[in-house]
Amino acid sequence: MNSIEHLKIQLVMNKFSNDFFEMSIALFQPRNLRMFYRVLIVFALSVCHCHLSRDVMAQDPFDLPRIMDATPGFEASEATTIFSKKLMPLWLEALSSDTVELQRQAAETIVLAKRRGMDGLDSAIPALLDRFQKPDVDRSVRSAIANALIAVDAKQSATAFASVLSTASDIQLQSICETAIADWKSDCIVDVWRKRLTDPSESVTTRGLAIRGVARLGDESTKDELFDIVMNEVEPFSLRFESSKAIGQLSKIKASEIRDVRNDVFDQSIVKASATLRESDRVMDRLLGVNLVSGCPDAPTCELLLQYAGDPEPAIATIAWQGLLETSEPRRLDSKIEFGIANRDYRVRRQAIQLLAFWGNGEATKKLGQLLNDKHPDVRKLARVTLLEFAKEDALVDDVIDAADAALRMGWQGIQQGLLILCLLDHKPAAKTCLELGLLDHVRGEVHITAAWLLERLSVNETFASISSYLEEHVTQIKSGKSGRYAESQYEAFSHLIQLLGRNQYKDLENVVIAKLIAKDMAILDYPIRPAAIWSIGKIYAGKKLPEKYVKPLIARLDDENPQNPESKYVKTMCAYTLGVTKTDAGLESLREFARKSGRNSRLGFYCLWAIKQLTNEPIPSANETKVFENRWFLRPLK
Repeated sequence: MNSIEHLKIQLVMNKFSNDFFEMSIALFQPRNLRMFYRVLIVFALSVCHCHLSRDVMAQDPFDLPRIMDATPGFEASEATTIFSKKLMPLWLEALSSDTVELQRQAAETIVLAKRRGMDGLDSAIPALLDRFQKPDVDRSVRSAIANALIAVDAKQSATAFASVLSTASDIQLQSICETAIADWKSDCIVDVWRKRLTDPSESVTTRGLAIRGVARLGDESTKDELFDIVMNEVEPFSLRFESSKAIGQLSKIKASEIRDVRNDVFDQSIVKASATLRESDRVMDRLLGVNLVSGCPDAPTCELLLQYAGDPEPAIATIAWQGLLETSEPRRLDSKIEFGIANRDYRVRRQAIQLLAFWGNGEATKKLGQLLNDKHPDVRKLARVTLLEFAKEDALVDDVIDAADAALRMGWQGIQQGLLILCLLDHKPAAKTCLELGLLDHVRGEVHITAAWLLERLSVNETFASISSYLEEHVTQIKSGKSGRYAESQYEAFSHLIQLLGRNQYKDLENVVIAKLIAKDMAILDYPIRPAAIWSIGKIYAGKKLPEKYVKPLIARLDDENPQNPESKYVKTMCAYTLGVTKTDAGLESLREFARKSGRNSRLGFYCLWAIKQLTNEPIPSANETKVFENRWFLRPLK
């Protein structure tokens, strides 16, 4: 029995799934699609009113690089995915079978194969097109094939799509195919789209497809019909909305084709209509109005957009801001900067930062400094990035530092961004400020981890004694059985501080921290505090003889393979580093054992091989290519 026959037997048992698929297709009938489309429009308009249910970190502090991972460093070899050459013939056999479910799954699998990076999918195009154009193809199969052809970017399918659509009455297929035809910018059904715009017998869904199609093609000849739809209050709002966007898009395309932009780029009737709609009390009217002129770069229309840029409805203001920011004179928006900074919608505030980037002066720096404390992660992150760009100019460095320093007295969002800026600018005085403000004890992990990272990177001698005392206090608490009182973020911060003192060979670190953290402690097994301590031994004794009091404990940690509670691999890795950097011969046997067990492509294996090289000068083997055979398919070769 071959794979096809075997799968046919399985399909008999899947009637429920087939019935469910048919029910799902029913959901896409015109009436239901129309309702779904209306819901989407309402959601798109209301999303600007939404507020974040929770704060999301602009910079995950757990992603801040640890200096102990830098040398010798390790990068796993990229895995190469292997696809069997027998897959495609098998899928094409399923596509040509007489079983609907096999045909559908074969087409869907090609889409999946594209996502997984399989090459050579173009070879399926002729078979897919042949099956797609057969008159008796099940509608679910035809839709799946259309998606497969789109996935492999078979632009030559556009005419076949148009031919089938001329005889088929399947709204789902029509939506799939016409969207692809528009994306491919094929004009094979542009005449159909033109006629459909004003045909009252067409559904809202099909007319919407036509509007988006002519806009994508840049079909200027339809502008009058689109304008009539916008201004006709009897028309469904979804079509008026799509038409207004289409007019703005067409005007933008036209303007881009004209080098010397003149005042006649936009039809004056459209500009006048937009000005009238702007005076309306209805949000929907003003939304249509701003869409009409959103792509216009000429002076009269920019003035109208500037008025829209101050609209109390953010959904409208953000369209106007974007339109003006894309012109050659974005600073027309300067008068709206306070409106933008204080806007309740984060997108407008983000656009205000884009405007401030054009200012590039001290006043802009102060305003950006305030936005470092914004509640939305995208806004405060963009403010930080913009300030760092300003700092590339010598004249603004001090202003940027002042803004970042001021942020350290704000909420946790501003403190985190200020710390990142001061660290990246290597501003040494920030280390002392960090300690004076008690940021290591801040309740938010975003702050105390970033503060510890800053102290590690700035490495200011005057802070070492205070940090050593701080670590002594907390490590004593941890080892006294109170490890549970600390959050994971605090252990991350402690590890950065230990790395700071270790890299500077701070001798007091041995008694304060290292001696207490070598022994295995299940309560803190997976935290980086112990690896940092063991790494620090290596930094302190690099190029020297490792004291005997450390040799056996480190080898014991490396050898610990307790089946119930094995030692952390991160700890083992840092043991290998320290044994290597101190050239401790006693650890050679254990290093060879774990190099063999773990392999070159693992971090632990690589560090063991690196340590062996330090001891014997044996070269580190080249990384082996990792091959992964992709076998997760609905239908695959039996061998």
